[in-house]
Amino acid sequence: MRSNSPSSLLFDTFVRFFGKKKYQAGKDGFSFGAWTGHLENQGGMLLLGCGGDAEVAPNNALLHFPSEQPGRDRLVTLPVLTEVMRAMLLAWEPDWVVATPRDFREHLSRTRLPGTFVGWMTYFSRQRGEVPPLPEPVHVEPVEDKGTLVILTPERLSTDNPAHVALGQHVQQILEERGLLRKVEAHAYPHPE
Repeated sequence: MRSNSPSSLLFDTFVRFFGKKKYQAGKDGFSFGAWTGHLENQGGMLLLGCGGDAEVAPNNALLHFPSEQPGRDRLVTLPVLTEVMRAMLLAWEPDWVVATPRDFREHLSRTRLPGTFVGWMTYFSRQRGEVPPLPEPVHVEPVEDKGTLVILTPERLSTDNPAHVALGQHVQQILEERGLLRKVEAHAYPHPE
């Protein structure tokens, strides 16, 4: 029997909404997406998946920023991305998060599996381990007591800039050697009663 506490009411509302067939993703999981309405994936989009039966990253939030102007120049900036990342990190407390252009990920990642590559910004929870000192211009900052945010460069990251690619490869190698880059595994979490 559920109590009428605020958390149980939120849980019941959540289950009622995401229990609909159109939001289901595998056994006991759900998925949800929202987008700005722009054609050909030019606008922004949010995709959420939680509790699915996928082996890799059954819980995920994918936020796609606009790729067209003026949204791209307004939103894809270090200050905006840093604040968005921090908000998502504090709300979800994930194991690993990356904010990066798709072509940069494809350039650095052999597997493209979540947790196995670095991006413009990469977050590591404390459970992954301690982030070692990294070369300039990389900026490393704590996110409260949750983990560490690594920012490769203060300017917008681009595969067209050979220095960005070289820096990404170097930092990725350091983090791989420390065991911080490994695929995000499925974890079993208890359901609220």
